Amino acid sequence: MKVNKIILGTALSGVIIGGLISFSNTKEAKYQPREARQVEGAQGYAEFMKMLRVNPATGELDYALMQKARREAVKILNKKNKVALGINWSDIGPDNVAGRTRGFLIDKNNPNRFFAGGVSGGLWRSDNAGGTWYPINDTICNEAVSCIAQTASGRIFFGTGAANFENPGGQLGSGFVGTGLYEYDVATNTVIPVIQTSSVPNNSTTTPWSSIYELATYGERIYAATNNGLKWAEPDGNGNYPNTDAGWTNPVHIVQGNPNLYTGAMKDVVVDKNGRVYAASSSNVYISPDGSDDSFSPVSLSGSSRIELAVSPSNPNIIYASTTKSNSCLNNIYRSDDYGQNWTVIGPGGGSFDPFANPGVNCQGWYDNTIAVNPDNPDEIIVGGVHLYKWVRTPGTNPVAGQWTNIATTVDFGLGGNPYYVHADKHKIVYADASTIYVATDGGVFRSRDGGDTWTAINHNYNVTQFYDMAIAANGFVLGGSQDNGTQLIGALTTNPRSAIEISGGDGFECAFSDISQIAFATVYNGSLSRISFSGSSGSFFDAELTGLCQSGCGPFHTMFGYWENERDPFAKDTLWFKDTVNSYNVGDTITYFSQTNGAAGTPIALTYIAPVQLNPGDSLPVIDSVQSKLAFYAGSSSIYLTRDAIRLSNDPKWDLIASSINGFSGTPLAMEFTPDGDHLFVGTTSGNIYRISNLNSAYDSLTTDIRSGSSVISLTRIGGGTGQAVTGIAIDPNNNDNIIVTLGNYTSAAHVYRCTNATSAGTASNMTTNFTSIQGPGSPSADGYLPKMPVYDAEIDINDNNLVLIGTECGVWACQNAFTGSTSSVKWYPESQNDFMLSPVFTVTQQTKPWNKAVNSQEYYLGTHGRGFWKTADLVSVRNIENNEVNAVNNLNVYPNPMQTTGTVSFTLNENSDNNSIEVFDINGKLMLKENLGRLLKGTYNETIDVSNLSNGTYFIKLNSGTQSKLSKIVVLK
Repeated sequence: MKVNKIILGTALSGVIIGGLISFSNTKEAKYQPREARQVEGAQGYAEFMKMLRVNPATGELDYALMQKARREAVKILNKKNKVALGINWSDIGPDNVAGRTRGFLIDKNNPNRFFAGGVSGGLWRSDNAGGTWYPINDTICNEAVSCIAQTASGRIFFGTGAANFENPGGQLGSGFVGTGLYEYDVATNTVIPVIQTSSVPNNSTTTPWSSIYELATYGERIYAATNNGLKWAEPDGNGNYPNTDAGWTNPVHIVQGNPNLYTGAMKDVVVDKNGRVYAASSSNVYISPDGSDDSFSPVSLSGSSRIELAVSPSNPNIIYASTTKSNSCLNNIYRSDDYGQNWTVIGPGGGSFDPFANPGVNCQGWYDNTIAVNPDNPDEIIVGGVHLYKWVRTPGTNPVAGQWTNIATTVDFGLGGNPYYVHADKHKIVYADASTIYVATDGGVFRSRDGGDTWTAINHNYNVTQFYDMAIAANGFVLGGSQDNGTQLIGALTTNPRSAIEISGGDGFECAFSDISQIAFATVYNGSLSRISFSGSSGSFFDAELTGLCQSGCGPFHTMFGYWENERDPFAKDTLWFKDTVNSYNVGDTITYFSQTNGAAGTPIALTYIAPVQLNPGDSLPVIDSVQSKLAFYAGSSSIYLTRDAIRLSNDPKWDLIASSINGFSGTPLAMEFTPDGDHLFVGTTSGNIYRISNLNSAYDSLTTDIRSGSSVISLTRIGGGTGQAVTGIAIDPNNNDNIIVTLGNYTSAAHVYRCTNATSAGTASNMTTNFTSIQGPGSPSADGYLPKMPVYDAEIDINDNNLVLIGTECGVWACQNAFTGSTSSVKWYPESQNDFMLSPVFTVTQQTKPWNKAVNSQEYYLGTHGRGFWKTADLVSVRNIENNEVNAVNNLNVYPNPMQTTGTVSFTLNENSDNNSIEVFDINGKLMLKENLGRLLKGTYNETIDVSNLSNGTYFIKLNSGTQSKLSKIVVLK
């Protein structure tokens, strides 16, 4: 797949990993636009999600286990266990990027009140016409909203699940199997179950209500197009709808007059203003004058595999159908002028016109297909798929004919916005009036006020982005690879810290930051890996071998790599030659030389070395380049390559093969983690195997690294496996390489969390009992600390206490406090999803392990959710090591203004006379930038001026030293 890259001109050239940036919104021709998302993304995504969730023994989802785990998670969360940590999480964005949205509704009683539904982000509400959004919180695990409707009295209902629209095979896409039909009470802001699949044993995609494709209403009657046919019901005298499937009427018979009901998937339903009902299966439209039992007559639209319907609000005689074929390309778009009895093709398939295709790639009408009619003009429609088209009838034509116009682009041309852009993959079109149109897409909701000529995204705070992975930088920047929305960077926009910039397109997966070199690594599906330098420069990344392997795609859908770096690597062996033609050095003098790697300023990093011998001008001395990085990349075919040149933009990269069938590696990696010292790489595969690749610190060139050389020191050991469950995450103790936590996916009755305490020396094992111990916790759902048997996607071991472990699961984030001391059954897990994301899937859990003088976010935890964006907390930060053990003698440290341009004031109070007072300024990496000696000071209040005119834009620490005590403050220099 092609890697989308940004040529870093004005837009990103000021990004500083060590601090703030100077940012411009000016659009420039140098910006290379993001491509529309390729079809492979939709298909590959469905297959990837299925792999994470199915029972590996059968290859199919165990729906009974899934529903059991979800019910247990909800029950435990509602207990609000007092033993839980009670972590408070903060939503950190992105507030300008949204995700897949299938449901959208404008409240008939309040035109400024909107509702939108994310396929894994739940129900959302806006009270200012989309100006800003907020979530409707409930305790539904992995809520997959598929459709929203309103009755005549104003009651709001939403359906969940749309399996056939998320995977052409009918299983498992992003939205997953639904949990039923719900009512949202606007007055009380609560969600009320109407009918839930959890009440049906052995829930599956063939069980009633596991997928609700569309809802329609007439009066108080609700029609539901479900995976088990068309259903309708009316409320009883108390306003309640039936809570079991038996209470709902299926009015469609396979053949009129025959008692056998149609129980296949009914994928759409619409009702005109007179109560006439149209329901669509894969290939037929069923029509009834009033929806009564056995009143539906079928009309076949030949060649169709999906049909979407729209009836004219102003002329109910007229109805349109957008249909796709079995290959998901356009079949035909039809119009009927006689209530659906006869149809005319107005948009023929098989040609260049196809709303569901990207040029040169497959179609995806199984995934995105929607149609709507202008409320005032029955001769104008809009059809959405990958693209968005408008059709207007040519007056007087008979049979009807008209003109098709593509009214939006799927390319966003930069941060300034493109008024002609609507995100690819349209799922719902709603007219507010003849000229105001709303479109729900894979990138949230878009609005046009001029009939579709121009468009604006209305996604502020509509945070339903589905992230696969996230990375954090020492300055607080956050990077995430997402479904449908590429790789998003948060922190670069100084005007809004929660807004994101897309730095790589397509579907984003694994990502990483280099705090050393201002570099971000981003991926796209099928082995696309890009390196983006925020200093405005970049270098080639793959060598000739990898370029050849990956030219047409070289990896699985989920591109996988692991990254490690150390600015002062004690095991470094790269040798540089120091030579000074001017100066002499005595034994013990400090020599300054420069690394092959550039630092935050885009210039080589300065290193120092104590001269071991006398050096005269012109003498040479070998010195070590301690600035080191390692990037391991999976290139497909059970092959993992390693480079030490990932952040050396001036070098031609060298890649060495470190794992393949040659040394016994097999499988597709889903997790790759380096030990803190960089000597070991742990790899977990989709088939459940765990490998250790060792001796990386002793491998310093191609001979000692590449396993094909005959002299490689690399060793590979399979230390676990046998479950068949996908290894979704590996966490390594920041203080002990031997302690690791492994998480497993899939709905099975087996354990999903394991620990190992001898990971660097563990011998070969093909099971999870020799080297690993389950820490799933109690076996009984009623036991305290029980963890439901659901997919666990990631883990993090706390830097201060390895017994404290956080895990990301299918139903939120959970934590335990005895991970390494508790026995299998005594480890206790508690939910920590008390905030807005509740029980959304959490794919990534990470903690900033750098110390306070190296990171502004030291010890803070971050979550990457699959449907609710990014979250963080500082609740678990311990007392910081800021050299202020005795703080009573120095009070009221205040630094202003902040941000600071040229000069500022350091104000403080001394409670006693003090010797040796000074003010020091450190950059984000702990480098001393300024120092002002104040000498002896008497008790009192002081206001000292500091000059920062020579400092670059960024974040700095102000340290006030007074005798043996000190205080710390933080400033931003912004000129």
